[in-house]
Amino acid sequence: MPTRQVRQKTMSTAGQGLVEYALLLALVLGISVGGLALTGVSVGDVFSQVSERLQGDFTSARTPTPIPEDIMVSVIDIGGDGISNVRLHAFTSLGRYTGNNGRTNDEGNFHFDLDDGSYRFRAYYQAHYYWSETIDWPAQAFAEIQTGRRPFTVTVADAAGAAISDVRIHAYNERGWYTGVRGRTGADGTAVLDLADGQVKFRAYYQGHYYWSEIFTTPDVTSATINIGRRPFTVKVADAVGAGIPDAQIHVYNERGWYTGVTGRTGADGTAVLDLADGQVKFRAYYQGHYYWSEILTTPDVTSATINIGRRPFTVKVAGAADGGIPDVRIHVYNERGWYTGVTGRTGADGTVVLDLADGQVKFRAYYQAHYHWSDIVTIPDVTSATIEIGQRPVTILVVDQGGTPQANVRVYAFTTRNWYTGVSGRTGGDGQVIFNLSNGAYRFRANTSSGAFWSDDITVPDSTSAKVSVH
Repeated sequence: MPTRQVRQKTMSTAGQGLVEYALLLALVLGISVGGLALTGVSVGDVFSQVSERLQGDFTSARTPTPIPEDIMVSVIDIGGDGISNVRLHAFTSLGRYTGNNGRTNDEGNFHFDLDDGSYRFRAYYQAHYYWSETIDWPAQAFAEIQTGRRPFTVTVADAAGAAISDVRIHAYNERGWYTGVRGRTGADGTAVLDLADGQVKFRAYYQGHYYWSEIFTTPDVTSATINIGRRPFTVKVADAVGAGIPDAQIHVYNERGWYTGVTGRTGADGTAVLDLADGQVKFRAYYQGHYYWSEILTTPDVTSATINIGRRPFTVKVAGAADGGIPDVRIHVYNERGWYTGVTGRTGADGTVVLDLADGQVKFRAYYQAHYHWSDIVTIPDVTSATIEIGQRPVTILVVDQGGTPQANVRVYAFTTRNWYTGVSGRTGGDGQVIFNLSNGAYRFRANTSSGAFWSDDITVPDSTSAKVSVH
């Protein structure tokens, strides 16, 4: 590496300047004396004026500009504005890396402290390399790297050419290296990106898929379009006989199971029309607490899909201990995880209710006499009916006074052990007893007299079938 030369700063001395000015003054005086006599101006006046002018010329003499102590390298865009945070490397004119590097400041500049010699500088910006011209230091102390950065417009369009808003765009070089430049399309479907000169391609992420543009060379072109092919797609949710099912929620996923952000709900005809971009997709319907999937389809090769959920009639019976059906019982349907499906019904005179249920695992809950009664879990369509055994049977309540004498005509009410009223009540007969038909569960009984309300102990049916209330 050449050694640095010692650069001396030179300037004229004040003494040398005074001698030169004195000689000039004598010459001027010698030439002018003869003419002064003719004009009548005194020699003293002339000397004073010349002296003032010479003094003014001397004091205004400029100091020589200092020689720069380092090399300043600027990275600029097409408008000449500096670009910050750009990595720079210094090379000799023969292409040998000097080991010196740095990043541009807010003004787009970086200063290199190098030995005397010939250099060129390289900037790495937006996944491309940009070079300066070769300079000879210290004769030249400034280098400039032009990146050509300027606005570039990217449009995302559907199958009909209409622009699509709110799409994330990323810019890559021709080798697929990310440039660090990104943007999002506005209401007009365009994003304006500041791009340096070079070959680039653009990637849009939309509905769970990636869409690429061709490779473009800037500044030869200043705009690009990414066509994602979005167009209407019809999804139908059908029951076991192919009839459409309304009000089913649809979600769209790509072939990997990533949610695309597209959703819809079927109308009265059981269909939903969704705007989908090109690619592989599958559809999920949420209905009666279960998820139902379509096959994987490729758009635009196909333009419709059907999700078969297998809905069909299912019979639920509420039965007592004697297997007789119990009418007017409210039924609710849950999936195997206990999520409510939204399906409910009430048993008729024969103790049964017919519900339209989609395929899957379900269980049924009956609400009767302030108790919940559950069926086993069943799988549809493997079975088409289920029974909820509530165990209704006679339970005898005896009301007596403190002496043990049965009390007739006393009103008795049945409650759960949580003090929920079951809706069951009656009056004791002459034997002090009243009989209630009660389903399985935990109960307590309250007898009302003129002296107040009196409670029995708690019992559990069917383990116990009788209870006693002592009144005052």
